[in-house]
Amino acid sequence: MSDLRLVHGHEEDEVTRGLRGMYAAPSSAAYWSELESRIMHRISGVELGWWTELDHWTRPALLAAAALLLACSAALFRAHEAEQTTAYEALLAPVPGPAEAVARPMLQDSRDGTVRYVLSHD
Repeated sequence: MSDLRLVHGHEEDEVTRGLRGMYAAPSSAAYWSELESRIMHRISGVELGWWTELDHWTRPALLAAAALLLACSAALFRAHEAEQTTAYEALLAPVPGPAEAVARPMLQDSRDGTVRYVLSHD
């Protein structure tokens, strides 16, 4: 033990001796052999593999995976629905003007008329 003392004197020596007597390790060999047998018995019942810890997490992991699967399925379904709705709206939406005007610009000039005539008659 350390020789650290708060106050040097007779009273502290008595307290220290009393505490050492109370907390001293038993001196009999029977105590130590009994303690060793109890410790070894307890250790022999414990499995020391990392895989035993995974066994405790099986059920929560399966529940989390199921919840994740449901959430992903719902998100994919909603995305597919939105994509279909957008495609139907694009097909059924009215065209803003005549299809010919949208596809080909109208030429204004007489020179443009000549170009149009040449391009339209192969």
